[in-house]
This record gives sequence, C-alpha cells and structure tokens, in this order.
Amino acid sequence: MLAYFVVLFGGMYAWLALQPNIPRQLVAFAAIGKTGAFLTVLATWHFGQIPGRAVVAAAGDLAFAAIFAGWLLANPKSVPPPN
Repeated sequence: MLAYFVVLFGGMYAWLALQPNIPRQLVAFAAIGKTGAFLTVLATWHFGQIPGRAVVAAAGDLAFAAIFAGWLLANPKSVPPPN
C-alpha cells in the first residue's frame, strides 16, 4: 500500500511539473500531504515504534512541504482563478 502511494504521488508530481500552469489547490494538497507524512513518522518514532533514522529519512518530505508552502506564500496570485 505504501509503495502504491509513493508511485501515485510521484506520478502526480511528475505530471504537474510538465504543466504550464499548476493549480494552487494541488500544490496546497501536496504540502499538506508531505507535512502529514513527516508528522506521522515523527509521532510513530516518538512512541518508540520505529527507529530515529526513519525520521531522518522522512526529512525529505518535510523539505518538500516547506518548498511547496514557500511557493504558495511567495506566489499568491500566480494562477488566475477559474471562470
């Protein structure tokens, strides 16, 4: 199931990268998803269910969440609203 979601989201990110205009809602969804993934790993580690190196591995998700959130905040009107 985890591999399915990794492939699914990876495909979505690749598809979005090829689009001339990226909907802000999808970028926000990606930022929320990446943040949630990191927080899930962090909580699981906190309760002693996984080793600390898993948190380090999930740091990439946190970095992407920050990049996506930064893009949203830096470009508030980058995509016009739909008609």
